[in-house]
Amino acid sequence: MENEFTNLFAGQNLSMTSLEKVLKGSRNATEAANIDRTATKQKKEVIVRGVLSVTVISAKDLPVMDVMGKADPFDYMGRSIMTLTRVILEGEVRDSFPLEGTTSATLELYLKWAPQPIYRDS
Repeated sequence: MENEFTNLFAGQNLSMTSLEKVLKGSRNATEAANIDRTATKQKKEVIVRGVLSVTVISAKDLPVMDVMGKADPFDYMGRSIMTLTRVILEGEVRDSFPLEGTTSATLELYLKWAPQPIYRDS
């Protein structure tokens, strides 16, 4: 059976994200020396990519968006800005996030990171 999915990153010259640069640059000297000693002649660079799954557990105090006076989940209600560093480092996070543009609306989200490293020759 053939795989119907294609790798969107294959064949592209991808640069590292800001997080990848920070994580790569955070090695201490001892760790870097150990990596260099065990490296083979042809080094490979690991690019951390992955899939972020977002599940809405609950939403509170959402703004009224439709003519019936209800919060319609299919209409745009606002946005929530968050950093993904915590979920990438921990793998799973369940937390409440404020909804911008409202006085008290919050979203309780479950975030799960599934890394899919890509190896390329350096």
